[in-house]
Amino acid sequence: EVADLRGDINILTTLEEDYTLDLSHHSMIYACQGDWYDYGYMNWVFQIKPDDGVGDCLQIDIITEHSDEESGFAGRYTASEVLATNAFMLGWIYGGYLECSWFFTADQEEIAPLRGGEVTVKHNDDGTYTVDIDVTDDLHNRISGTWTGIGQAQIK
Repeated sequence: EVADLRGDINILTTLEEDYTLDLSHHSMIYACQGDWYDYGYMNWVFQIKPDDGVGDCLQIDIITEHSDEESGFAGRYTASEVLATNAFMLGWIYGGYLECSWFFTADQEEIAPLRGGEVTVKHNDDGTYTVDIDVTDDLHNRISGTWTGIGQAQIK
């Protein structure tokens, strides 16, 4: 839930119940944003999207415990309302855009800001990544799933 300037609570999710992600036939792109928040630690954003452009999508905005890009973004990240290491930033809307961490369908008929829970990113020995998602939205609906595949760095 997000309070607007009048203090009214705005529910942003369109989900009405817990949701299990279908992340089969998906790809991940990721980018290091440097010390975006001027906090002293690296900020990474990654998206998991369907290869055919239809289906479930995730965007996760994380702050690692590292001050260098070379250390990567593998780790366990917990939802945080404030800047913190090993955290993912809560989803919100700014200027009509989904900012920070969200679940959405490619057609955006379903959207849900990520507001609680945990995301774990593992860099496997074979060069793939595994992302485990166990999060909640602003109505406390549980959103969960796992993706494994080769991540692609986004060109800066």
